[in-house]
Amino acid sequence: GTPTKESGNLDERAVFSMSGKEEHLTRQSATFVRQATVPERALRASFLASFHIARAKKSHTIGEDLILPATKDIVKELLGEEAAKKIDAVQLSDNTVSRRIGDMAEDVSAQLLDQVRASEYFALQLDESTDVANAAELLVYIRFISQEMFVEEILFCKALESRTTGKEIFQVLDEYINSNGLDWSRCVGVCSDGAAAMTGKNSGVTALIKQKAPNAAFTHCMLHREALVAKRLDDELNQVLPDVIHVVNLIKARPLKHRLFAILCKEMGARFDGLLLHSNVRWLSRGAVLNRVYELRREVAEFLLSEKHQLADRFTNEAWILKLAYMADIFCHLNVLNQSMQGRDTYIVHMQDKVHAFSLKIMLWSNKLKEGITEMFQLLHQELLSSGGELDTISSLIQSHLEHLQGYFREYFPDIDSTHLNWVRNPFAPDVGSCLDLKSQEELIEMTSSWDLKMKFETLSLSNYWMYVRNDFPILAESALKFLLPFATTYLCESGFSTLKVLKTKHRARLNVESDMRVALTDIKPRLDKLCRSHQAHPSH
Repeated sequence: GTPTKESGNLDERAVFSMSGKEEHLTRQSATFVRQATVPERALRASFLASFHIARAKKSHTIGEDLILPATKDIVKELLGEEAAKKIDAVQLSDNTVSRRIGDMAEDVSAQLLDQVRASEYFALQLDESTDVANAAELLVYIRFISQEMFVEEILFCKALESRTTGKEIFQVLDEYINSNGLDWSRCVGVCSDGAAAMTGKNSGVTALIKQKAPNAAFTHCMLHREALVAKRLDDELNQVLPDVIHVVNLIKARPLKHRLFAILCKEMGARFDGLLLHSNVRWLSRGAVLNRVYELRREVAEFLLSEKHQLADRFTNEAWILKLAYMADIFCHLNVLNQSMQGRDTYIVHMQDKVHAFSLKIMLWSNKLKEGITEMFQLLHQELLSSGGELDTISSLIQSHLEHLQGYFREYFPDIDSTHLNWVRNPFAPDVGSCLDLKSQEELIEMTSSWDLKMKFETLSLSNYWMYVRNDFPILAESALKFLLPFATTYLCESGFSTLKVLKTKHRARLNVESDMRVALTDIKPRLDKLCRSHQAHPSH
């Protein structure tokens, strides 16, 4: 019962800004061009073009099919025939681009491993997914300390040859860790989804990692847990969703009905001219679908009446419309919570605060509802005002659902009330160090007595602050960093699977994606000077 990949929601958030890396590589190229021969410059140009192909997640054949002809035409128009002839020296065949991307991936991997080996601690985030060719891909991200900062990088993406059990996943991970000289004892955290292969008590990945890294903390992805909470509905409310999905499929699955419905929406002056398809594998799908159906409820009612469909009476039933409005509202709130927990550089303590705040808001909404206040549910509030409906017809149902929802949050997030970590969140807050030992309390007193450090805390991020005071207060800082370093969600893996979906399509189903994934997702710059020196600068290579 764990939610699957939210690739659709994360696609927008997976887009990588290349401007900084491009600027760095351009400066490298300018220095190189002043000293290199034409074949050497052509080799470097081949690497640069391959780099851009990988970053754009395009097919390797695009170099020879599009980039070279277009570049030659542009240079010919701007600089003349002689300059255009030099473009022929740049090799961008399918195989050449593949080799260049592979070389850059190896160089990036070597840099990454050197940095991880130098880090005192690291934390892992891992998940597996099946691609378009039915191959199981294991994606692992790592967070570590480098140059007094937290760094998040893709560790590897490897295919699982046979089964996707905890034992097979751990074998691939353990082999990579051992073969690259990484130390399991430095692992302080592992984050994964709630699949049995990951969290199994005896043979799950986390149980096997525990044998190698007994001090590592294990986190069930908070995004997955929030999605599991959102799935739980009371029976009476749960009857609304199948009706909505049935109506959406009726209109969207048939091209003629879809076109006729779009015409009807335009004639009735609706904001939208179509519905959204529901998908169980997209975390935010329910809220978007319910909201759109509510927005077009009058158009849907008119269309169903013209079709003489049995569900037409639902959209003319006041109680059913009120349930639809409430569900659209509550899923909108849940989606906002989910989106607030997505992104890079997130910490467990911050995610716990967000979930705890949402749980308190549920309690507030329940109390306000008892007073007859519905402003926190915008669509329901507007529906009650416009239709003159009675809140009493649905109040008890909403109260019941809110109470159950709060219970579900307590069930799936038993750790959200983590007051023992308040000293990590804000060491300058009063009475936050009572859970610490004597040495730590002494350091805390000394730290909180410094006005300079208090000003630094207000200007630095949480991780940067604890790195800043690390030398002066080693006991406190080490403990804080071990709490902050573990991942709170598998967002980076989910985002990476969105990239995998773009790279490995039905037209490129045989692609080995490991090198392409690394170059496409890394923030580490490939060392082009070193790569060019290690290759023969010849037009045929």
